[in-house]
Amino acid sequence: MSLRTERVASEIQKVLSRKLLKTPAFLTILEVEMSPDLTSAKIYFSLFGSEAQCKQTLDFLEQEKKALRMEVGRQIKLRLTPELNWIRDNTPERADRIHQLLK
Repeated sequence: MSLRTERVASEIQKVLSRKLLKTPAFLTILEVEMSPDLTSAKIYFSLFGSEAQCKQTLDFLEQEKKALRMEVGRQIKLRLTPELNWIRDNTPERADRIHQLLK
């Protein structure tokens, strides 16, 4: 990844982290990965909370996808605002499941 794509990814992570503070489940943005042409961003995130809270948060992310993209475009001056692709990281759930199986 080039220095510019890393800087843009870092700025997108900051903007989204500030904007998503009040979701029903505790949402953590783990990493933002930019395409080389800066037209799309993969946002890796994890959720902590009850199943109902996680479902509400996932629904919120889907409903507010356009608004979040507009917020990124407003705060970060780029020629094109990148498409936001949300990818949930299930590592904590898998680790807990493995831990339970090993017990």
